[in-house]
Amino acid sequence: QKIPASIAVAPPLLNLTVRTGASSVTEVPVGSLSVVAAKNDKKVSGSRGFKVLGEEECDCAVAVRYQVDRTSGVFCFVEPTRVRRDRLLEAFVVLAVAGR
Repeated sequence: QKIPASIAVAPPLLNLTVRTGASSVTEVPVGSLSVVAAKNDKKVSGSRGFKVLGEEECDCAVAVRYQVDRTSGVFCFVEPTRVRRDRLLEAFVVLAVAGR
């Protein structure tokens, strides 16, 4: 299911906040992030949700893995173009390095 989301980083670059809708908020440590084009992540690209995306959307998706306490998870963000996907990948890499 595709859901609009907003992403924010809490100062001093320790936590990433993903907000979906008015009440759903997930906060994860920046230092735990790892990113990849979603089509290159076997678990994400094999998921039911990913399989319903169109070919263009699959090309523009980014998988962001995180860990909170001992629980891991993944966000999948779909950007409108491959250039925007690449910018998002770059931004997450910079954030992850800055958060370590």
